[in-house]
Amino acid sequence: AAITGVPVEQLFRVARDFADSPVAIALGERGPAYRFGDLYARMAIHSLNALVGSIGSAGGIAVQGSIPLTPWPDFAPDSVAQAGLARPRVDGSDGRPALTAELGAHRLPGNVLARKPYPLNALFLYYANPLFSSPLREQWKRALAETPFVVSFSPFMDESAAQADLILPDSVYLERWRDDEITHLAGITAFSIGRPVVPPRYDTRATEDVILQLAHGLGGSIAAALPWATHAELLR
Repeated sequence: AAITGVPVEQLFRVARDFADSPVAIALGERGPAYRFGDLYARMAIHSLNALVGSIGSAGGIAVQGSIPLTPWPDFAPDSVAQAGLARPRVDGSDGRPALTAELGAHRLPGNVLARKPYPLNALFLYYANPLFSSPLREQWKRALAETPFVVSFSPFMDESAAQADLILPDSVYLERWRDDEITHLAGITAFSIGRPVVPPRYDTRATEDVILQLAHGLGGSIAAALPWATHAELLR
């Protein structure tokens, strides 16, 4: 009550009503997920659903199924890849619990500025605009400025792309092949594929095609690991 400002009597009343209801559901899947604590708020919400047996039950929250996608083919990492995989991650997630609050995007700009665990030489931004979407805008602004090489694949001149050293603009969604795993509360397992409906208006390319061309140019085990000529061929 002291934290929320909600009277004690009201908290007890809502708790009893929720616990005594034949089918009680706590909903909390809407809204942003960029703030500190958002993940824990959703865990708390679904802990309520678990307490009253409303997960995977009739009238309750449906459990999302898995999609039987074809697994990626096996490949042999070369010496450069092996050395890179042996180094600690810049976001600090090595060996830590997956739900540690300080991991991921929230920890990344601070680690870049502190050069922890090592200086960052390059940063690729794929459909990411941390100078707009992250609450750590000032940290991200300094982190981008101190990173020697920043590449953005944004199809728009957004705030982060404007600070990049190189922009390789992706095509917008109506101009490119795309795939999306659909997750929602209906419990329906779905995977969608979209095809281009109009030709690119400008000189843009799908990021997947850029990566495939880079892999083929490097040759060796990297080219062998990504044998597809185009993103469309990969999807098929």
